[in-house]
Amino acid sequence: MPSDKRYQVFISSTFLDLQAERHAVTMALLQLDCFPSGMELFPAANDDAWTLIKRVIAECDYYLLVIGGRYGSTAADSGLSYTEREYDHAVTLGKPVMAFLHGERGVTPAPDPSAPPAAHRRLVEFRTKVENTHVVNYWRSTDDLARQVVLSLMHFVREYQAVGWIRANAQDSRETLAELEKSRRRIAELEAASVAPPLGAADLSQGDDRVEVECECSGKFAGTVVGVSGQWPGSGGRVRLSVSWNSIITALSTQLLDPTSSDQLEARLAGSLVNYIDPAALDEAILRGVRQLSLPHLSDEQFESAANGVVLRESCHILPNDLDTITLQLMALGILKRTVVEGRVFWQFTPFGADQFIRLKTIRRSY
Repeated sequence: MPSDKRYQVFISSTFLDLQAERHAVTMALLQLDCFPSGMELFPAANDDAWTLIKRVIAECDYYLLVIGGRYGSTAADSGLSYTEREYDHAVTLGKPVMAFLHGERGVTPAPDPSAPPAAHRRLVEFRTKVENTHVVNYWRSTDDLARQVVLSLMHFVREYQAVGWIRANAQDSRETLAELEKSRRRIAELEAASVAPPLGAADLSQGDDRVEVECECSGKFAGTVVGVSGQWPGSGGRVRLSVSWNSIITALSTQLLDPTSSDQLEARLAGSLVNYIDPAALDEAILRGVRQLSLPHLSDEQFESAANGVVLRESCHILPNDLDTITLQLMALGILKRTVVEGRVFWQFTPFGADQFIRLKTIRRSY
């Protein structure tokens, strides 16, 4: 697509189920010397998510919509999915819309078994609205989608004139140079991430410095207590551990190289950090929970004289305040970034965080 201009294209779709497709579309746009914009490329900002999305759509030359098999999470105020809200806003602004729908015209997509029936109905209505408003393309595979994006964008550039961006040596007016500088800063924010700690991180606790973390552990006590055999469940036994920041980073695993939900992050951390707790202290914490919740009628002496007892560990969770401390510290250190997608919070290593994680986890040569 030879041209002195480069165009900015907003990619709109549900996120978790179409990550491979979004990546393929992004690569296709880059091959055409375009600037892709989308939720996974948004920089950290003070704006709320919808304000930022509207501003980025307004700055784009073309709007590219990909519809798969999910309607997506809905906004509380409108009841519409974030993808449909983005589409409606792009139409309101008069942006040229390239629409790509999975499947065939007139064929209703199979319902997503994990989604409520209402979500499937809204998906069908959304597809129909787009089909009735625009000339759409239908795709069956990731490669097919990427190929159609290339062909459609070449057609759109010919048929729908857009402002685009030009190189500084192509036009030297003061206004154009200012716009180009703004574009450069924008692309730097979206595409480039330095593998280096943020400014001020040197003053923060990190590396082998230690932090206190409180966990709540639950389990059962099985054995014989004053002549009665059985199992007694308990909950709420708390234990504190001291762990280094490097140990916390290594506990996160390769799972954080991709977007990971808050629940998955907490489960991974708790499952790994529990190995740093002294087993005797962990058993004692669980026994306290059993003693308080399951066997209150026994005296301490009776309970402590239990014979043949064994603690069966079930789960361990990091207390919310301590989990917030960990995630905020790792954000301040430039290790993790936080993204809100369709109303849900996801965590992922920054390029610097991924580099630090790999350095900590890889095996060094022994000389």
